[in-house]
Amino acid sequence: MAILLRRRDFAPLHTSCAHPACQRELTGGAWFLDHDGDVRTFHTICAQETMGYPSFQEQRRHVPDLTTHDHSHRDVDAMDVIVSEGDEAPCTKSMGERRRQNALNYLALRCSTLAELPHIHPVVGADASLHEIHGSYVTRGSLIAGEISTVLDIEGTAQQASPLLARNNLMNVYTAYYQLKCKRRDIAFHRIDAMACPLPNPVAQEKRVAMLDASLSFMDSISRQLLRKLCLTPKQLFRLNLSLPVDAFPPRMVYASRSWGRGLAM
Repeated sequence: MAILLRRRDFAPLHTSCAHPACQRELTGGAWFLDHDGDVRTFHTICAQETMGYPSFQEQRRHVPDLTTHDHSHRDVDAMDVIVSEGDEAPCTKSMGERRRQNALNYLALRCSTLAELPHIHPVVGADASLHEIHGSYVTRGSLIAGEISTVLDIEGTAQQASPLLARNNLMNVYTAYYQLKCKRRDIAFHRIDAMACPLPNPVAQEKRVAMLDASLSFMDSISRQLLRKLCLTPKQLFRLNLSLPVDAFPPRMVYASRSWGRGLAM
């Protein structure tokens, strides 16, 4: 059975590239390849080698890329950047290609990747029309012109109801959630080190572990809040130091979250 390209997404933590000649740890974006139901993650150049250049370049036109709002790993793998851009850097894409990519990303966020996260606000995955189109897309492997228009129309209507449901905001939510998971992992590693190499002073050691435990609890709490409210406050953004687009979560989003949440179960 042919290898199918499913999406470009954030690799699960502690995951290595599935290419047998690579096996480097995946940080940030990775390509998810489906071989007869077995989905594995690859660096860009490894995915291209596994699928073959023509097949990779053709299929990548028809899959979501949910990593574009992550500014923390842009220079990690120079080969990934070179190969992924190829002859079609984002600034040179046609209007039709940008519409298709926007529709693919919005569909993925509201029907699978973001909608399936624990604690996510239920309204994210509550549109039956989007799920119907998503089912057809999964079966067919591409969106037809009418479906692209319908998805973008649904986004426009949803955005009028609340800017929190705009594609850019949902991309920021999804990216922030991934970056928070990475920060939590780093704190957990520090805690393991603290327990393995305790300080000579028992009181200082107790305070050290308590601070790390409090940091872990804070990361869990802020992640749940992000998914329930679909935004972060400017103060939270400053404290967390996330690598997001400069216009992520403006103050009007906080206001929208408060006023919108009064009419919905948060």
